[in-house]
Amino acid sequence: MTLPLDLDDGRTAGIEAVLFDMDGTIVDSVEATERIWTTWAADRGVLDRLRIDHGRPAEYTIRTAMPHLEGAALEEAVAEQRVLEAADLD
Repeated sequence: MTLPLDLDDGRTAGIEAVLFDMDGTIVDSVEATERIWTTWAADRGVLDRLRIDHGRPAEYTIRTAMPHLEGAALEEAVAEQRVLEAADLD
């Protein structure tokens, strides 16, 4: 897909392409994903109910492990998982 870039502030000087690795072809994120979800589930006492579905939104995985969560509690659980995800850079 080609998208036109029209920035006049010089930030795109020399950039000819941008590569997004959304499927793990270049960077394998399986170990990090499993480590993050295992930590998240262990902290909440639901490790025995955890089923990691790679590529699915966090909300679906959380609903599988903690189906009683709704509304703000579910949103908070998703936010906590995202904090772990952002912090795990190994």
